Amino acid sequence: ELGIPQDSVVYSVVGKLVPTKRHVDVIDALRRLHECQTPMVVLIIGSGRDEPRLREALAGVRRHAVRLLGFVPPRDLPRYYAATDVYLHPSSVDAHSLAISEAIFMGCPVIASDRCGSFGPSDDVRPGQNGLVYACADGAALAQRMRVLAESVDARLAFGAASREIAVSSQALAHGGGLAACL
Repeated sequence: ELGIPQDSVVYSVVGKLVPTKRHVDVIDALRRLHECQTPMVVLIIGSGRDEPRLREALAGVRRHAVRLLGFVPPRDLPRYYAATDVYLHPSSVDAHSLAISEAIFMGCPVIASDRCGSFGPSDDVRPGQNGLVYACADGAALAQRMRVLAESVDARLAFGAASREIAVSSQALAHGGGLAACL
């Protein structure tokens, strides 16, 4: 449907197109990955006032494709997560991202900024287990992590399986398991 070449690694990011979501950092990271041999496609899902700035930032991004998909109704998001090899969350302000929770439930590895409240040893993103974390606004660090997962199918598969396991376990706790454990 989106015309994505089959050999591409698909990254996605979901969120309102506003400066604090830092979608522009993903475009900056792609620019830094111009020598990477692995074809990449980034799906930016959301709408908002930052769209013209993002379109402007896309100038000069040649080898790697970015698709600005606009608003996607929540009921349709699972289709996009299912097409995602790695979920990106570059936000500078996010207490605990629903999009990250959705992505791990769909079995996506995650690369998140250190400003997201969704990472830690017992949270949705567990660095080295189902995802990677980088310093917010550091395009070089984001690019390095994107390259690591682009170049390793095994890491993506292992991280994805861990994401799904973490999500299912968290859901079980949220739906009565936590109360049962306390009692």
